[in-house]
Amino acid sequence: MYKITQVSTFKFINMTTSANRRSGYKKGLIALYYLLIHADGKISDREVQMGTLMQKAEDIEIDFFEEIMKQSENIDNETLLKNSIVLLNTCSYEQKVRSIAWLSVIANSDGFMDREEWSLIYRIYNNELKVSLDDILECQKLLPKIYDMEDNNYYQYIASE
Repeated sequence: MYKITQVSTFKFINMTTSANRRSGYKKGLIALYYLLIHADGKISDREVQMGTLMQKAEDIEIDFFEEIMKQSENIDNETLLKNSIVLLNTCSYEQKVRSIAWLSVIANSDGFMDREEWSLIYRIYNNELKVSLDDILECQKLLPKIYDMEDNNYYQYIASE
């Protein structure tokens, strides 16, 4: 049995980072989101919904989000990936972990992480960013799974006791 429980708006991001580091984080995250949802050739409604949740939870303005998504369409995947890694490598360890946690949650949101999605995520966290899988898994637990626009709060399902 599951119930919906409110999640505190936990910010895993080090809030003392400069605006440029936060901007680099957001640009890198959005570009990686673009790559992820296109990785298997099928964009599911759940991936789009989770992308919207990510955008809101990370306090990314919709115009900025859409601009980076549009720009990403015109860049080949390998260049986009390399540029995203460069941006994220300027970020804090916590931001790197959080970006991979988001990608993992989004990849699983349609009920199945496709081989291409898994390969992309693994390459990024293990080979490029070199962050701990344990840290990613812990961070995933803290990410919101539902956003309620009426009360402007984030929620997630947790097992009831």
